[in-house]
Amino acid sequence: ALGRFTTATPDTQSDRTIQRITPRIRFSVPHGDKARIPLIEALERNNIKFRVDPNNVTTHHLGLYRIAKSIGRRSWEKSIPRWILDSPAQCLHRFLDGLLDGDGNRRASGSRTLHTTSCELVRDFCEASIRMGSGGCTVTPCRTRVATFKDGHKAHARPSWFVSMTLTNRPLERKRAQRVQYDGTVWCLEVEHSNFLVERNGRFTF
Repeated sequence: ALGRFTTATPDTQSDRTIQRITPRIRFSVPHGDKARIPLIEALERNNIKFRVDPNNVTTHHLGLYRIAKSIGRRSWEKSIPRWILDSPAQCLHRFLDGLLDGDGNRRASGSRTLHTTSCELVRDFCEASIRMGSGGCTVTPCRTRVATFKDGHKAHARPSWFVSMTLTNRPLERKRAQRVQYDGTVWCLEVEHSNFLVERNGRFTF
């Protein structure tokens, strides 16, 4: 959760009130969460002051607040800023590791899965994975859940997606191809450097 608070300080020389904006970032990482220790180690490594409680890690670092704000405050507003997407592959790798610590998982096979309610983050995650040289992404929409409360009213969850990324490239092979009947326009694609990205039915490949 990201936020900031405002404190009001009276001006003794006039009737004005001075508003002081203080940045605050609160990471909801309780004891036992896989992201808690790596987060604390990263803050200590960069000499960023913070405080901890059983459920959160909080810091008032202005630079980190500005970065977090550029990513998005609410879960459905998250995105990866362009300056991060344009970073070297090694930096993208570290960024996605941190992202998956909070909203995803990794498997021994090398695949990585992100769960998000942000359509923009789905797009950016796929772009970042391609820029890292991965084998592509698969986007799967989740079934919309409906929660029923004690008083009888219902709440519909926001649409969400699973995005699976594999680190191994799967080239098109004869055994994975098939002939199909087609009656339409065939486009001859020409791009500089012979590289292009293809998406079909939620699957991305480079």
